[in-house]
Amino acid sequence: MITVFAYAQAAPGKESELEKALLDLVSHTRQEKDCVNYDLHRRQDATGAYVFYENWVDMPALERHRETPHVRRFRDEAGGFLAGPLRIEICEMISPLGDGVP
Repeated sequence: MITVFAYAQAAPGKESELEKALLDLVSHTRQEKDCVNYDLHRRQDATGAYVFYENWVDMPALERHRETPHVRRFRDEAGGFLAGPLRIEICEMISPLGDGVP
């Protein structure tokens, strides 16, 4: 399983626009076949800061996600409400799942 942590910071005064765009990504992405989970969090220690916690069945699934129309649309529009580029960390799960399944 592939886990992604994606960090977004809103440009000053653009917090609500960014949050709306990120929630739009959630509604579309959760419908993707190989998305295990796609959860958006608002940081409590920083205004306008958001974190995605995502799990994908494998790296090809994540690569397909990156080319979907909703992600492309976000990339095209994001410059208007992001303070800077997204910071993305990609990890591979190496511990077994809670039920003992690797």
